Amino acid sequence: PTALELRQLIQLHGGEYHCYYEYGVTSFVIATSLATAKVSKTRQNEKFVRPEWIVDRFVAIALI
Repeated sequence: PTALELRQLIQLHGGEYHCYYEYGVTSFVIATSLATAKVSKTRQNEKFVRPEWIVDRFVAIALI
């Protein structure tokens, strides 16, 4: 999905979409690839997911 489609999907389900990482606000980082240095600078419990994961989760929720 495109960034716009992800944004619409997340907002449709009550979430917030930020183009940039916000410490203390961002719950998930959506990315297809990240530099090792960038990953090492984030919080220990930060969650990195692929765009497909977001879509799959919403599909799974819809099937429940």
